[in-house]
Amino acid sequence: MAFFKSFASRLCLFSLLCFAAIAAPVTEIFDQSDVPFNEKDFEKRAPGDTEAEAIDATFDPHAGKVWSNIAEENCYAMLCMLGGRRVYQRILTANERGDHIRESGASERPFETRNLAIFHTTRIDDATTSPEEFPWRSIHSGEEDAYLFLATTSEQGSEAAGITNGYNKAAGLDYGKWFSITFTYS
Repeated sequence: MAFFKSFASRLCLFSLLCFAAIAAPVTEIFDQSDVPFNEKDFEKRAPGDTEAEAIDATFDPHAGKVWSNIAEENCYAMLCMLGGRRVYQRILTANERGDHIRESGASERPFETRNLAIFHTTRIDDATTSPEEFPWRSIHSGEEDAYLFLATTSEQGSEAAGITNGYNKAAGLDYGKWFSITFTYS
């Protein structure tokens, strides 16, 4: 046992043990490109988390008070002016609405009598003084490429209730979620 007590013998023993670990053969090199991709290995995102996983939201302009004129303007904006885009993201917080009204120009009230000349516009009749904006103020970044249309104040109130109703009926359509707009008529 005196052999194991000397420094040199301990160094030799340690070297032998390390050599065995270093010299262990590698049986196979693992190439990840040979492994087939399996989508089930990934956790699916919740509906509405991405634009590709948008939640279907249905809005009925004839339910309750009618706002079909505004719905037609919205359809025209989506299909003709925005190239058929129907998927949008809901605002991130309730406070975001005010920014949209201001940045879209709706807060300037361009269809009121005193502002018609300033904004170089006209209106259908004296009742159409309310600016309808699309994308809606409840849509995130709605002020970008927002279009203003004529509407009555009454229709605007009906539309607000109809949009809220559509959001509530679409399961999981909380703030910040992506959704696809569909209009149905009852």
